[in-house]
Amino acid sequence: PAKVQSLYERFGGESMVDAAIDATFQGVAGDAPLKALFEGIDLDLLQGHWRDAVVKALGNINRYKPAELSKLFAPAVARGFGQGQFKALLGHLDGALKMLEVQPDVVAEVQPLFAGIKDDLLAGDKSAAKTAVVAKGEGGAVEHAKESAVAGQSIRVHVDVLENLMTMVSE
Repeated sequence: PAKVQSLYERFGGESMVDAAIDATFQGVAGDAPLKALFEGIDLDLLQGHWRDAVVKALGNINRYKPAELSKLFAPAVARGFGQGQFKALLGHLDGALKMLEVQPDVVAEVQPLFAGIKDDLLAGDKSAAKTAVVAKGEGGAVEHAKESAVAGQSIRVHVDVLENLMTMVSE
């Protein structure tokens, strides 16, 4: 009997999620109004959190932490990131999915799943966001956060590789 593929597998798995997130943020980098809202936010860390959110939305097990995404995204919310900007961000994601030739039926199934991510992004506390923008200049704390983010990304990659190897061995 044929094995039924999960939405995550039909989407293209880890490599497709990574490519889609990279292409989405390349689109954001070329979108001046959106790019201005992301100023001062560690985009590598944001992409890692966004990746985790997409993996979770696709139904795969991961380490997604909505509160961390909200906190990181809070400065953009404080600068005015709202419903309209989220639609623009999704426009870049849709463009990335088309460029990557994700099947239209899979795209149609995936798009509604992003409502939860929108709620997490827009949940950022605006007063905390202003504090985060002001505190950005304090190098020690920012540097520690970046080191932690890099370590977390490295561990995540190695765990994902291990999970993939275990899956291959068990099949």
